[in-house]
Amino acid sequence: MKRKQIYISLSILGVVTLWFLIFMRQTPPDLTGYVIQKTPHRLLIQAERPKNMRPYGGRERYYELIWVNEQETNYDVGDYVDVWYHSISQHYPRVANTKKMRRSSKDKRQETFLTRKQVIQKVYKGHRPHPAEIFVIDRLVYDENKALWHIDLYDVFSERCQSFTFDDHV
Repeated sequence: MKRKQIYISLSILGVVTLWFLIFMRQTPPDLTGYVIQKTPHRLLIQAERPKNMRPYGGRERYYELIWVNEQETNYDVGDYVDVWYHSISQHYPRVANTKKMRRSSKDKRQETFLTRKQVIQKVYKGHRPHPAEIFVIDRLVYDENKALWHIDLYDVFSERCQSFTFDDHV
């Protein structure tokens, strides 16, 4: 009788352990980057860093862009997010079903008046590209000596660049 209880207890413990290993593991996000466009039901998220696709016959600066379904309404342009997704389409920008999304803990904080999010929002609020253009954030830096934000946008299709500079006190 005791032997049977031990086998049952070990079996239950094994199933619970296996469940925790499968469902509670931390997997790295599929994409970490900035929200650069928002529609009523979707967000366009760009990878923070470009990939060099030149060795594969592509462009030197390839930014991964993914439209994700917005499950919650508390994300805005400029948010730095981690995204886990599945069932992704093959066109560009790609479309994915979101498994999980959260604000990234890797968000870089600086001692400035304006936040990165506010600078990104200022740029995209005043920037009206042609419908066939998608401008991504190519560079976002803060000049501490001059108290200026510099942001470069890069059109992923035409490879055209636009630069913006903002005073930090505005």
